[in-house]
Formats: sequence, C-alpha cells, structure tokens
Amino acid sequence: MSCKALVSGFNWYRGLKYTIYNPNPSELIAKLLNNIEISNCIVKGIVLNVDYEEISKLNNILNEYKPDIVIGLGLHPRTSDPLIELSAVNLKRIQYDEEVIYERLFVDDKTVVHIPINYLELYNYLRNRGYNVFLSNTLGLFLCNAVAYTYYRYGWEYGAKAVFLHIPPVGDLKIRLGLPIESRWSIRLLVELVRDIIGFLVNK
Repeated sequence: MSCKALVSGFNWYRGLKYTIYNPNPSELIAKLLNNIEISNCIVKGIVLNVDYEEISKLNNILNEYKPDIVIGLGLHPRTSDPLIELSAVNLKRIQYDEEVIYERLFVDDKTVVHIPINYLELYNYLRNRGYNVFLSNTLGLFLCNAVAYTYYRYGWEYGAKAVFLHIPPVGDLKIRLGLPIESRWSIRLLVELVRDIIGFLVNK
C-alpha cells in the first residue's frame, strides 16, 4: 500500500467549570477508522491525550510513519457543524490557577502556518456532497491549535496533505452536556465525512 493516512482524535478531557467531555467524538472516529483502507490508502488512527506533551509524541509518529495525508480532529463544544480550520499559530497557552503563560511551540519556526491544501476546492467538493461544513479560523491557542500547527507544518515541509477539523458534540456527549438531541450529525456521518475527505485528497 503506497498511500498512508493518519487520523487523530483526542481522549476525554475536563473543561471549564469541571465539565467532562466524554466520550470525545474525535476519539471514537479515529478508532473506527484505524486500519481501514480508503481509496487504496491505509489509515492509521491514533488518540492523543489532552496534554501539550503529546506534541513531541506526535512529531515522532509523523517522522516514523510519514503519512501522505493527515486529518486532525478536535471537539468544538459550541459548533453545530464541522469547521475546516485554515491556519494555526506557533503558540501555546498554559494556565496555572490565575497565571497564564505563553510559549512558542517550535522555537525557530514561523508564527502562522496555513492549511497546505486547496481548501476552497475541498470545501466546494464537500458541500456538493451534501455536507454542511464551513471554513473557519477559530483554532484558539490550546491543544487543537498545537496539533493543527504540527500537522500543517509537516504538510508544507514534506509535501503532505493536511486538514484539521473542529467537529460538533454528538450522541452521548450531547446528553452529558445537556444539549438538544436533534442534530444532523452523528458519529456515523462524521466518519463518512472523514472518509470522503481522505478520498478527495488521495485523488489530488
């Protein structure tokens, strides 16, 4: 198999006001796609802990596995539809009680890195397939941003195709968060969305 894809999600985590985000749909999708073949491309699904130490582990995985396609998934509790993130910042935000510290992710790298694909082409393809997705520039400065920066940086350096998606809460997580159950999205449909993105990128 000449084509290799990497799909990552995040484990559960504790947010503000001790809200527990579990199960994390990004984790479920990464696990469901692990070892699946899509358009002659074999997928490796991995789950990251919500911790900046995972960035070093992620770099090692990228350098060893050398995927041609990378899809990062992160939960956005306040979105109703998936967001294709267009850029990431070389910065991480760490909070200790009331103190906030900012540090660069990669000391000698550029401040901003953009998505290394034709995002308008992908967006139009997905909309024509009936997916209600949107373009976005709302990564923030937490771990989703750090992972997206790592992927987009890798994409430009090695000629790989990389996309980071913020996805909405679905299923059991919506119940835990007290959100309305009605939704056009489900784990099954989000899996199909990622499969279609990989298929699109394989053919590009």
